[in-house]
Amino acid sequence: MQGVGYRAWTQRLAHEHKVAGNVRNLPDGCVQVDAIGDRNTLSSFRRKLLEGPATAHVISITAAEITLAATSGFEIVY
Repeated sequence: MQGVGYRAWTQRLAHEHKVAGNVRNLPDGCVQVDAIGDRNTLSSFRRKLLEGPATAHVISITAAEITLAATSGFEIVY
């Protein structure tokens, strides 16, 4: 999903939900989001990610629990 503003939209959404982490485009056209937060917050964040911005058509989201280094912001990785 490239060229539809999904990463910038995700960063704004993360700030609204007070979620830390990052978002990046992958070579296959998918977007990877790594997020840190409590379960309820991440659940709400994930639901919004599935809706996506008006310019995007999100087909599916795959979620997995991972370990991330502590961070205090949410960045777009280029």
